[in-house]
Amino acid sequence: NYSSKWLREKGFSTQSKDLTSRQLDFFHSAHKHVLKFRDNNIQIYEWGQGPIIILSHGWSGRALQFYSFISPLVDQGYKVVAFFAY
Repeated sequence: NYSSKWLREKGFSTQSKDLTSRQLDFFHSAHKHVLKFRDNNIQIYEWGQGPIIILSHGWSGRALQFYSFISPLVDQGYKVVAFFAY
């Protein structure tokens, strides 16, 4: 869309970040699905069962920056939901 193109042209873009092999294994263990919103697809990742906790990162972030929080929350009986910008 026009606004995202304008932002990229002005230098507001995110950069890919390499994941460790442990983070990749953890990432692949998530239940994954896509949320369609207008013309966009949002990648959703879920771990665990129970009451839902949503983790939301900021600009140029990624879901797995919360890696150290996810397992303890799942172990406490929560379902952790995160959006992934890789």
